[in-house]
Amino acid sequence: MAPESWRAADADIAAIAGALHADPFAVLGPHQVAGGHAIRAFVPGAEGVTVLDANGARLADLAPRGAGAFEGLVRGPFDRAGYRLRARRGADTWTFRDPYAHGPVLGPMDDYLLVEGTHDFEAPGTAARRGTGILERGDDDFEQRHQRSPGARTRVYQSVGR
Repeated sequence: MAPESWRAADADIAAIAGALHADPFAVLGPHQVAGGHAIRAFVPGAEGVTVLDANGARLADLAPRGAGAFEGLVRGPFDRAGYRLRARRGADTWTFRDPYAHGPVLGPMDDYLLVEGTHDFEAPGTAARRGTGILERGDDDFEQRHQRSPGARTRVYQSVGR
C-alpha cells in the first residue's frame, strides 16, 4: 500500500493496466474511504484527469499512477451518479462518465451460469433507461445499484444452451 491508506496497491494498478485484474470494480471508480471518496480511473493516453461534479465544477485532480491509471481523493459531498471525468492530453480534452461509477451489472450467479452455459436471458441486447425508470423486467435491484442514473447499458453476452 502507498503511504495514504486510500491509495490502490501498485500490484492492483499493474494488473489493471495489463488487463489481468480479476475484479476491476474493486479498484476503479469511486470508493468511500476515511476523509471522502477515492476516485480511480484508467484512461490510457491521458496526461491528466480531473473529477467534475454534475455542473462541471472541479472537485479534484487525479494523480497519475502510470500506465494510464489515475487516482485522487474527493473530500466533502460527492454525487456518485452525477460526477464526470475530464481527461487531457496536450491541448485536447474530453469529458465522460466514469464507466466504473456504479459497479458491475452481472453478479456471481451470472458468472456461474455463463460458465455453466445455462444462463437464460429474457431479452438480450440493450436495456433502455429513461429518467428514473428502467425499461427491463427481471432485475429488481438494478435501479438501486445504479442509483437511478439515466442512460443506456448494453449487455455483451449471448444466451447459450436450450
